[in-house]
Amino acid sequence: MDRLTKQFFSRPNHGTLSTSSLEGAVNAAVFGSMTRMPDDQLRLGLANGRTLKNLRENPQCVFLFSEPGDTLLQWKGRRLYLKAVAFETEGPQFEQAIVQITELAGEMAAEQVRTVVFFELQETRPLLAMGN
Repeated sequence: MDRLTKQFFSRPNHGTLSTSSLEGAVNAAVFGSMTRMPDDQLRLGLANGRTLKNLRENPQCVFLFSEPGDTLLQWKGRRLYLKAVAFETEGPQFEQAIVQITELAGEMAAEQVRTVVFFELQETRPLLAMGN
């Protein structure tokens, strides 16, 4: 995981997670509680919505984060290509995530979480890939 990505996950953040069903129906949703774990896996608490449904069918997804600059070419960010590798609905990891989500996003957000998903980072690409 590169320096900019580690820096992003070291503070409160938000980004867009894009998923796709097996049939190719796409979804994009904004999340503010993605967390980097000590082993560099990423963790996200999800309600029983389209994002979770898609990840259960197709674990491949992209998380995009950005920070505006004065011009488009000065924007900072990354496109993180992820794979969902675990889905927790109870137990210590689930409970720990709920506590942290409550601290980061508030009680109302934490009450919506039904599943905590863990992701492995497959590839990191720049936000802007001019011709690549």
